Formats: sequence, structure tokens, C-alpha cells
Amino acid sequence: MRPIPRVLYRSLMLDVGAHTLVCVMILLFVLVVGAVLQKIDTLIAAGVSLEVVLRLMGLLVPMYLMHALPCAFLVGVLMSVGRMSSDSEIVALRSLGVSLGEMLAPIGLVGIGVTALGLLTTCELEPRSYYRMQAMLQAALSASSIVEPGHVRALGQGQSIYVKTLSKSDDCPLESVVLSDFSDKGRPFYVVARCGLLDTSARLGSTGLALEMLDGSIHFSDSHAGSYRRMIFDHATTQLDLSRTLLQGRRLRHHSMRELVDGSARQLFDSRDITIEVHRRLALPFAALLFGVVALPLAVRSPRGGRAWGSLVAGGVAAIYWCTFTAGRTVSEAGWLPPAVGIWLADVLLLLVGVSLLAGTRTCAD
Repeated sequence: MRPIPRVLYRSLMLDVGAHTLVCVMILLFVLVVGAVLQKIDTLIAAGVSLEVVLRLMGLLVPMYLMHALPCAFLVGVLMSVGRMSSDSEIVALRSLGVSLGEMLAPIGLVGIGVTALGLLTTCELEPRSYYRMQAMLQAALSASSIVEPGHVRALGQGQSIYVKTLSKSDDCPLESVVLSDFSDKGRPFYVVARCGLLDTSARLGSTGLALEMLDGSIHFSDSHAGSYRRMIFDHATTQLDLSRTLLQGRRLRHHSMRELVDGSARQLFDSRDITIEVHRRLALPFAALLFGVVALPLAVRSPRGGRAWGSLVAGGVAAIYWCTFTAGRTVSEAGWLPPAVGIWLADVLLLLVGVSLLAGTRTCAD
């Protein structure tokens, strides 16, 4: 057999890489814009500027990149090799003695690059983007973006706030504040204060801001006991939960890989959940490489009109993989399977299917 020519080697790599890049950009645009549109009402109500929205979209890219990379590489291989198959270029290469395994080498190199980018994304870029997004949102929050004078504003965890007017005074920017808190349904309470002040220097990663209130009273009521109690205060501070608006609590995905491995996150999360998250960050990037193994024999077998065939097959393969991955993760979280087995199940099945297709395609070609 003759080795694959360097020109063809380079051409196949560039073609697959170009298709993969275009697909990544399209998928990221759809995913990021969709995520922003889901929160557009909240963003507008919070008074967030267009600049902050654009920066927010940029920080969302690493969070969705790992979902886009495997599917984009799958589509890239199917479209590139599918076009070659429909144009009878695969037949010409086989007549020159170029085997299917030799064609897999340049595709594998692109897949290794995609996998490396995926590992960088899940281990470093995604957690960093979370921290920067939280810092940006907390910096953008102000009294005018959280409260709406003359209207009741629902927050998170059963909290609502009402402010009569906004003042330009630094000592009392919120005038006539009414806060209701039904987070504990057994003991709800209301707070009425002459003025209030929001402290936006909350700890990074928290979902709340501190509200300082002056000259007010707290009203407790117990419907079961039929009691009512009032407490008068000169100064009081409470925490506003903004999880319903913009900020989110700290999650496992927001920890770096180093924090998960060295045990820093074990104080906040269960060890089994941490193990599942570690395996998730490793399994997803390697799925991109395995998608290439599956895509090559499928593309070689594609009929004429390879682009439409490639898109159809890519959707089916990606859907089956994500369903299997989600099912494996669910049973792992439920404790029915060890984390390593449940998370890597979809990758192992993908590898077996790819090797089987490669062997079958080689046998048919021979």
C-alpha cells in the first residue's frame, strides 16, 4: 500500500477542520443566544446595559463550548468525507492503495486537537468564566437594577421587596422600604423601614446582597398559633436572595479541576458527586475523538448528496450519544452504577460502534 500523500493529508485535515470550525460557531451562536433570550426579561428589568449583555455572551461561550465541540467534529467529518465519497474521491484513493486506516490518521489528528481543547475548556475555561460572570453581574447590580420604585419586585426563596422612591442621598438611597420573607412558611415576616441601603460587595459566588435598613419594624405572624409580634429597630441587615434574577449559587461545575482533585471541594459537596463531575470533564472531550471514529465509515458509506446525509446522520448519532450519556449519569447519581462505569458508558459504546463500522467498511471495500 502506498502511504497517503502529504498534500492529501493536509487537505483532508484542513477540510475537516474548516467544517468543524463553522459548525462550532453556528452551534455556539444558537446555544448562547438561546440562553440569553431565556433571561432577556430579567436582564431588561435589571437595567443591564448592552455592553454587559455582550460580555455576558462572551463568558457563556466556554460553558457551551464542550457541548458544541463533539457534535461539530462529527458533522465536520461526515460532511468532508461524505462529499469525497459522493464525488468518487474515496474510490480513487482506494485504487491508489490508500486504506481506510490511513485516512483515519489526519482525521484523528484533528480529533486530538478538538479533544485537547475540550479538556482545557472543562478543566479551566468553564470555571474561570463562571467567576468572571458572577463578578461582572455583581458589579452591574445596583439599587436601580434590583428595585422598581412604586412596584413590588419578586426576588428568590419567597422574598419580595417594595420601595416607594429612590433618593440621590448616599445615606438613604431607598426610601420607604417594605420587605416580605416567606422562605420559612411556618414563620413569615414583614419588614417596614424608613430607608434602606444595598451593599453590592457580596462574596463572589453568593446569590444574595445585603440590605441595610434604618428606623423600622419587623412584623411576625403565626397563622397556626394565631399570634402576632412586632419588633422595632434602629438598624438591621438582611440578605436578599437574587437566585431568581441573575446570580446563581456555587455549583460543582464552577470549581476548577485542581479543586476537585485535591479535595478542596469536599467540604461543600458529596465525594460521589465530585467523582462524577471529574469523570464528566474527562469523558466529554474524548467523545469528540470517538465521534470521528464513527463518522469516517458512515461518511464513506454515504450515498450521493453527502452533505444532507451527513447532517441527518450527525443528528441521530449525537442524539443517541447524549441520551446514553445522560442515562449513565443519572444511574450513577442514583448509586446504581459506579461513577466511572456510568459516565464512560456512552464513550465505550461509541468506541465499539466505531470499531465495528470500520471493520465492516474495510471488509466491504476489500
